[in-house]
Amino acid sequence: LLAMHVLAQVSKRFSVQVTIEDILSHSTPRELSEFIRSASFACVNMPQVAPRDRFPMSAGQRRIWFLQRLSGDSLAYQIPFAARLGIPVDKDALQKALFLLESRHDALRLRVFADEPEQALVAPGSLKLECVDRPWSAQTFTEAMDFGPEHPLARISLFPDATSGDVLLLRFHHIIFDGWSAEIFLRELNQAYAAVLNGSSPDWQPLDLDFASY
Repeated sequence: LLAMHVLAQVSKRFSVQVTIEDILSHSTPRELSEFIRSASFACVNMPQVAPRDRFPMSAGQRRIWFLQRLSGDSLAYQIPFAARLGIPVDKDALQKALFLLESRHDALRLRVFADEPEQALVAPGSLKLECVDRPWSAQTFTEAMDFGPEHPLARISLFPDATSGDVLLLRFHHIIFDGWSAEIFLRELNQAYAAVLNGSSPDWQPLDLDFASY
């Protein structure tokens, strides 16, 4: 799994195509860097797809779509994160930060159809901060994420707790999100929130590829 992570980062950062065998046979950073510098690689260039009403899913997405449809309201394919915040939250700033993230990462704006393994993009602005009027509890995480054009696959909720600190609950469907996505999302959410509080914009590099093309 670590080798696959390195493989993805090398391809992304250096625009080169390496194999898992290359990673495993050059097991130190020095060996791998020398291999990348000395070898000749084909650049990884994925064409941008034209806008359309519906996009086909990847093979991995189709598997998850089928299993979710088979298991009904099962929560098995949700990825939840809950964090107790030690400082007061500026709800307006957090909502603006979510809008910046949603505008940058179109996977957060995907909708998956229930009738066919296809997906569509909606305009930015649908990733809303849900401010819940009751404290967090373990029983909160019981709601399934349905497929359909009206059902978001990313949900962000804030639960009040004046004693121990508010709880921020993040939920994503695995069809649009995975463990590597979590690292990026949490890092950029912190960057966007800090930038909004400072009245500035996050110092992000433009993305080379959109989710639908990938």
